[in-house]
Amino acid sequence: MDRATPKVPYPRQLTKKETLDSLSHWQTSVKNYFKRFPYYAQYFKRTCTWTKANDNYGFTGNEAAEKADHLETLLDTLAGFLPGPYITHKITSTSTSIQTVWDIIFTHYGVKPSASSFLDYDDIKWSKEDRYIDLYDKLVYHTVSHLCQTGTNGGTDAGGTLTQPDTLTLSHRNHIAMDWLRRIDPALVKIVKLEYNKDLKSGTPLSALVNDIAENIDAMLHRNKTSASVNMVTNPPTTDPDPHLHMPDPSVLRISSFPYRPRTPMANPRGFQSRHQVRQPPPTQSYPRPYQSNNQKPFCQPCYQLGKKLNLHVSHSHTPQQCPQASSVRHLHAQDEAPVDLPEEYNQGENDIFNKTQFTPETSYFQTQVPMKDTSTTCPSSIQPTWLETMETHIRKIESKVRKEKSPMLKMSINSCTVYPTIDEGSEINVIDSNFANSANIPYSRTSHNATAAGSHSMSVSGETTENVVLHKQHNNSLIRFNLGKCIVVNNLGCPILIGEPGKKDNKISTDPSNKKINTIDVNGSSISLPYETSSTL
Repeated sequence: MDRATPKVPYPRQLTKKETLDSLSHWQTSVKNYFKRFPYYAQYFKRTCTWTKANDNYGFTGNEAAEKADHLETLLDTLAGFLPGPYITHKITSTSTSIQTVWDIIFTHYGVKPSASSFLDYDDIKWSKEDRYIDLYDKLVYHTVSHLCQTGTNGGTDAGGTLTQPDTLTLSHRNHIAMDWLRRIDPALVKIVKLEYNKDLKSGTPLSALVNDIAENIDAMLHRNKTSASVNMVTNPPTTDPDPHLHMPDPSVLRISSFPYRPRTPMANPRGFQSRHQVRQPPPTQSYPRPYQSNNQKPFCQPCYQLGKKLNLHVSHSHTPQQCPQASSVRHLHAQDEAPVDLPEEYNQGENDIFNKTQFTPETSYFQTQVPMKDTSTTCPSSIQPTWLETMETHIRKIESKVRKEKSPMLKMSINSCTVYPTIDEGSEINVIDSNFANSANIPYSRTSHNATAAGSHSMSVSGETTENVVLHKQHNNSLIRFNLGKCIVVNNLGCPILIGEPGKKDNKISTDPSNKKINTIDVNGSSISLPYETSSTL
């Protein structure tokens, strides 16, 4: 295969329910993907035919047997896209060309264009996830797919039998545009008639204005709803005996659906007291007043400095007198290989720095209030960094003993989406992350299954896939397919797909951690060894 050929995503797996639009899109992706391979491209030609009853499917020449083998592989692969095996025999035994393969698949889903499927035009609806122009394109596509072909008998009123296939005319598009407006909002027809009155009167057809209308639908609907919600503008009557006393200014227009009610003046708006009333004396205050810190919340500055120094989360919502870190640090000093050098006053048995330190809001964590013979024996300021460095060294020793290795992953695809599934040695089920399932359009339904993570922690289960989850990978000239069956969908999995023991067993997957290799087989049953892959290596 030429290396200059652009990469084309692998076709998605078909579901039990497909529409004409989705199946036609899948058909195009299958053609574009397999035409890239020279030994498959020949079977997509219109002139290529085969017969199951003949030797080598009717192929002749020195490469007849090889062509027959490639054809069987292609037919088996196309049949593998279907959700069930009951169409495989029909495709491999009765098809005579690639067109007959498409006819079998389209007939199986009941979406082959016919007079009956044309009535599905009424089922095309607009959803809030789609753009407005998308709905118009769907209606046009459905109409084009159901144009009458040569030989269709329309009766005497419709011109009799057609001698050539119908084409989509401008009148067709105008009717589709009218129906498109009604499906979005029934009021849009009159709104467009008013907004685009000048264009329509000048002879511009409605279908020619579709793109401009689609960009302004939200603004037109907003203006229409805003104008419809405005109440009558008027000066409402009042029951006041003197109507001129509290009437509003007639030059100011007011918009309101409630009658006007004049404001009653307050008897004492600011709460003034008359002089003859005796004011209550202020409450007495006992002295001396109790100490109140400016910061009402407890705060321990040493713990705050410790967390900032070690880049860790250390709780400091307590007073220094109630600091819970003293006992932990004492235990750390006992196990450390190089204890902190302290003055003689702090090396007397249990009377260490944490027993003799008296914490006050005004003192630092390492300031002590013990009697000293001489000021020169005061605890030096270098104790603080030495103690912090000792704790940091101890934590770094613990972290250095933990070894981490990345789990085996492969770059694969599903529904035209690239994914890196993780192969887990201890998982008893195959699991998919809910966010990835939504982004890859993997349908799933609610389930009663429960999932448990490591440490017996329960996982939030969203549901179970309604169809088998099939992953694909193209490796050189080999095609690898992992059929994981139905998988459990959970929230916050940590990886997009987790291949457990069932997936490894069904697809003959094994890992070699020492060489970082993943051993499996391709669709032809040949053994393949692949290296670990991660998204960072791409």
